[in-house]
Amino acid sequence: MARVRRNFYRRNSKKKIPPKSFRVICAQCGKELLMEVPPSGNDLLCLDCYKKK
Repeated sequence: MARVRRNFYRRNSKKKIPPKSFRVICAQCGKELLMEVPPSGNDLLCLDCYKKK
């Protein structure tokens, strides 16, 4: 019985779907970014440009 249960969990763990990512370009330097949420505006900055601001 324990062997069947272990295989059941192993089989279901393979079905995890990775999050969808969106490609966005930084408005200041032109670096390409990957976001997990859809972009809400056109003037998005990368982390380096945001720190400089």
